Amino acid sequence: MRNIKKFAILALLCVCSPLLKAQNLSFGPTIGVNSSSLSGLSDTKSRTGLSTGLFLNYSSTSHWGFGMQVLYSQQGANYERSDDYLKLDYVQVPLLATYYFGSQKTTGSWRPKVFAGPQIGFLTSVANKSGYDYAGSYSSTDVSAVLGAGVNYALSQKMWLNLDARYALGLTDIAKSPTLDVSNRVFSVNVGLSFPLGTYK
Repeated sequence: MRNIKKFAILALLCVCSPLLKAQNLSFGPTIGVNSSSLSGLSDTKSRTGLSTGLFLNYSSTSHWGFGMQVLYSQQGANYERSDDYLKLDYVQVPLLATYYFGSQKTTGSWRPKVFAGPQIGFLTSVANKSGYDYAGSYSSTDVSAVLGAGVNYALSQKMWLNLDARYALGLTDIAKSPTLDVSNRVFSVNVGLSFPLGTYK
């Protein structure tokens, strides 16, 4: 877990350090709710969990932007015929290209957006309700494709409230089994608050 956190922070610095002198760079916290499921695992249904972390965004003076996030994400599935569940916790690192509609940046303005990009997840734990550790049965990494939409609301000229809904489609088989092909499916709703870094126009 400690090594995963160090890797995620290092990745954030390496990707974003060339942008630190750029204009329109912002960062902030985000928190959301997941509705997750495991495709390919029978007799299961969706499970609700938490998603929280930090983001760093760069937006151009036109409509395009790029963002990186480091999130702790509770995923997995509930079993249909019992109160048991399978909980998979990840550190997720999505890299998202964003298109912003409109150009108003005055206080009280709304700016819709759509975004998409890849996401890599690092498994931190996997267990059932009784705490049995299934770490040896699941892959330590997961790759997903993320697609979403949302809106930003200008609290001031340089501070925004960020709202979005997204769907993450798992692209890799996370089960270490020759008879199972299991992948993550996660829908989430998130809220964040962005603050400017350096010069911001």
